[in-house]
Amino acid sequence: MKKLFIILSLTASLAAQATIEDEGQPTSLSTAEITRNRACFEELTRENCPDPSDDARQFRACLHNSFDALTPSCQKLMSELYSGGN
Repeated sequence: MKKLFIILSLTASLAAQATIEDEGQPTSLSTAEITRNRACFEELTRENCPDPSDDARQFRACLHNSFDALTPSCQKLMSELYSGGN
């Protein structure tokens, strides 16, 4: 019984470790997705939004104000990245 408990514990810990390691792996984007995402940030530039790395607070405010003018795919991306721009 003791050996069975040790084996089950070891199996469970290995499964948990594999899950943790898998979640840390970055997802790779296709060229089309990268192009679409870049186009979205270009849309925001046309709306006179600053670069998010320059002024995050100003970018979020501009995103909120410009959200309805963005294409649906850009709205979706910005919602995913910034927890809903609208």
